[in-house]
Amino acid sequence: MPTSAFGVLVFILAVAPGFYYELVRGRRYTRTKESAFYEASRAVVASVVLGVFAGALAFLFWLYILSPEDPPDVTALLKRDPQYLGAHTRQLVGGLAVYLVASFLFARLWMKLHGLYDRAKAKFPWLSQGVTSSHSLWTEVLQSRAPKGHISVARVRMKSGEIWVGPVLGFSTEHELADRELVLHQPIHFASSKTPTALSPTPFSSIILKGPEIEMIAVVGCALDEKLPKSHRRKRGRANLQTPAAAANEASNTAANTP
Repeated sequence: MPTSAFGVLVFILAVAPGFYYELVRGRRYTRTKESAFYEASRAVVASVVLGVFAGALAFLFWLYILSPEDPPDVTALLKRDPQYLGAHTRQLVGGLAVYLVASFLFARLWMKLHGLYDRAKAKFPWLSQGVTSSHSLWTEVLQSRAPKGHISVARVRMKSGEIWVGPVLGFSTEHELADRELVLHQPIHFASSKTPTALSPTPFSSIILKGPEIEMIAVVGCALDEKLPKSHRRKRGRANLQTPAAAANEASNTAANTP
C-alpha cells in the first residue's frame, strides 16, 4: 500500500481507469453475484489495459506538444526525482490530465464497441450461438432486438394477475431485481386479475412497474410511420415521448390484442 502522498496519488491514477470502466459497465450490464477477487481482478486488468494506451498517448502529448525540446526522462520519473518533478510541473500536470481523459474516453469507446457487437448479435443470431452472457436480458429484449423504425411494446403480467400493456419508455438494468423498474408510457392499457382478457385504455401518461412484482414480459416490435419527422421517430431503441398518439395507439392495440 502507498505510504506517502505521492504514492497515494500514483495509486489513485493507476486504479482510476478500472474504477471508471466498472461504472460505465454497470450502466449496461446487470450486476451479477461475483466474488470480490473476480471483480477486483477485472478492474485491475481494465486499469492496466486502459492505462497502457492512455499512458502512451500522454507520453506522446508531452513529447510532441508540451515540450518537444525537452522529452520526458523516464528514469527520473520512475525514481521520483524531486528536482526533475519540480522543474517539469507543467508537463506533469498536462500529461496526467491527458492520461485521465484518454483513459475515460477509451473506457467509453470500448463499451460503445461492445454495444455495437451486442446489437450485431441481436441482428445475426449465429454470432451469439445461443450463449447468454451477463448482458442484461431486459436490454436485449426490450431495446436491442427492436428493428430500426420500430418501438418495443410490452405486455406485462404482474404476480397479482393484472395486465399492463404499453410502449416501453425506459427501464433500469444496473440494479438488482429488487430495485429494477420498467416504465411504460401512453397509450397504456390495463386488465384486472379478474378479467385478464378485457383490456381497456387508461388515462395515465406513464406508469412505473417494480421488477419483483413482474411475473412475465411479452414484447412486440411495432413499426412507426416512416413519414413522420425524425424528431418523432424511435431514438436509441426507446419509444420517443413525441411519438404521435395515433402510432402509439396502434402499437399498443396490437400488443393488447395479442393473447
